[in-house]
Parts: sequence; C-alpha cells; structure tokens
Amino acid sequence: MTDKELNEKLAALNRGERQAFEEIYNEISTSAFTVALRITGDRHLSEDILQEFFVRLYRKPPEAPLEKPRAYLMRIVHNLTLDCLKKQPHNADIEDYSNKLCAEEDRDGYLDLAKALGMLTDSERRIVVLHINGGLKFREISDIMDIPLGTALWKYRRALSRLKDILNGGE
Repeated sequence: MTDKELNEKLAALNRGERQAFEEIYNEISTSAFTVALRITGDRHLSEDILQEFFVRLYRKPPEAPLEKPRAYLMRIVHNLTLDCLKKQPHNADIEDYSNKLCAEEDRDGYLDLAKALGMLTDSERRIVVLHINGGLKFREISDIMDIPLGTALWKYRRALSRLKDILNGGE
C-alpha cells in the first residue's frame, strides 16, 4: 500500500469506516508486530503492544493526510514498545534484556538471527528492525529515534557488520 493509499484509509477510518481499519490492520500488523517483537524479544508482550496500538488507532486515528503515514504509525509502535519495556519490572533496562538473552544463547549453543539481534546494542537493533521489518527509510528512522541521518546510517552499517560476525561465529 502506498503512502497515498494509506492516507486515504486513515481518512476513511476518521470517517468511521470499519473496512478501512481492517485494511490498515492487514497492511501493517505484521510489520508492527515484528518491530515490537524484535525490540522486546517477548511474543506475548509484543502481541499486547500490537493490540494496544490498534485500539489506540481505532479510537483516535491520526488526521490524514500525513507526510509519511507508515513512518508515523511505526513511530507509535516503537514508542509504545519502549514505554511498555520501561514499565516491565524484569525488563526495566533494555540492555539487561539483551545480556540475559545472550547468556541463554551461550548455554544452548544455538545462534540464529533473532538471537544475534539480541546481541546488538539497543539503538543498533532498533535501527535494523525499523528498516528491515518496519520498511522505513533511514530519514524516517533518524526522525523517530531523534538522531542525525548520518548516525542512523553508520549504526545500521555497523549493526550489519556485527550481525555478520556473530552469525559467522565471531563475537
């Protein structure tokens, strides 16, 4: 779905058209869930975040047209995910979660992409997830994360290099 089509669906949702909500859900639910899952590492928590996101979207859709509606919606998912992690007593610090995940991986001796992502820094992981799973451009990511475009690009390249090393048995 193009930005124009997504804006049309958001405008229809503002008019109370339920079909538009279903179409928006079908279009972005997988990306939104994956962004939450890659940040939290918890399937159930990510499902809760996805549900909260869509409840909020249904109750109070943004006023269309938005310049970049997909980026706007992914920003909401990103922020909801971070807010939810901050409220979790056992996940109060995202870096602690990454370290815990890494320790479990070493025990099992099994390393896949999801676990390798857990070994990245929080900002590296979020950039990779927002770009690959969220389908966002680096300019949009830099806006969401409030970092310069060059920093987003540099961290993305560094993250890919680290993932390659991790998956090849390094680190």
